[in-house]
Amino acid sequence: EERRLAYVAFTRARSLLLVSGSHWRGSTKTPATPSVFLAELAERAGSPEVTRGQWTEPGEAGEENPFAGRMLTAWWPFDPLDGPRVRVMDPQAPQDQDRSVLLPPRARPRRRALETAAAWVREATPLELPDRQESDLARQTQWVLDRATPVNHRGETVELPSHISASTFVDLADDPAALARQLRRPMPRPPAHAARRGTAFHSWVEDHFGSTGMLDFEDAEDSADHWVEDALDLEPMKQAFLASRWADRVPVVVEPPVETTVGGVTLRGRIDAVFRDGAADDPGARWELVDWKTGAVPRGRDLAVKSLQLAVYRLAWSRLHGIPLENISASFVYVAHGVEKSMHDLAGEAELERILAEAIGAG
Repeated sequence: EERRLAYVAFTRARSLLLVSGSHWRGSTKTPATPSVFLAELAERAGSPEVTRGQWTEPGEAGEENPFAGRMLTAWWPFDPLDGPRVRVMDPQAPQDQDRSVLLPPRARPRRRALETAAAWVREATPLELPDRQESDLARQTQWVLDRATPVNHRGETVELPSHISASTFVDLADDPAALARQLRRPMPRPPAHAARRGTAFHSWVEDHFGSTGMLDFEDAEDSADHWVEDALDLEPMKQAFLASRWADRVPVVVEPPVETTVGGVTLRGRIDAVFRDGAADDPGARWELVDWKTGAVPRGRDLAVKSLQLAVYRLAWSRLHGIPLENISASFVYVAHGVEKSMHDLAGEAELERILAEAIGAG
């Protein structure tokens, strides 16, 4: 669990990661051992990436928990009926006038209020605060100011993995900077109804072609799959597929994994279905690669960029089976709209290498 937490923290931080620990926790009677991840990070102090703040060695923690039996108290920071306020000195006010000013944060948008309050605190002296509370306010204010200061990133160059998926290659060609940000700071994708719908439809197509139909329910009306199909509204897409030219065709293979190397990067993917016109031993047989899509039909540049996925599949299939590129065609089938996009003039090896080189240079 600790390693999992450390991984999430280190890969999710956008610009600054603050890591801390404590020898004493709650009312424990013995000091805790520092986390191995915190200790290893402290060893890198002094490098361009790591700055170490206050650090207490285990032997300096003492023998008694200083917090045991201690009642914590704090100065109430705002009027509960009127919202939080900050009382500061107005250095511009005449000496014979009250120089204290109340700043209600809700009087301005949040960002502007923070900047205004920070400017006041930098130039003013808090009023009527005990020494301890004054130092706490100064510390908290400095923390807010530090967080508002842009971090000087080091190492902006992001190394492209040696193996990427065909869809990642499409993302790279479409927006190299966006892909670099995702690689630098990986973020999990939120659950999406459209993604679940697409996965469910692909599974149904596999079952239709007899590739993965391993379960046999006596009463389909009682199966969980039937309920899922209703929830995802698969029936219109199923009917559209069954009315298309693909329903009665027999694919050579369904969901075959492929990979090929372009410009030193290995591209991987999985073709939804592969069809052949002609005998298996016919060198002139025509092959067609199909990718089922359940989303909207793209247009213009968007469609052209997405066609790179089919270009990768075509090149990989050609190399894998020694088939001339001109004997292989590829299509997107948008089943939700009954639209088929047969992609002509797909990029070849040289074009894919050029696109990869330009995208890496731009990123």
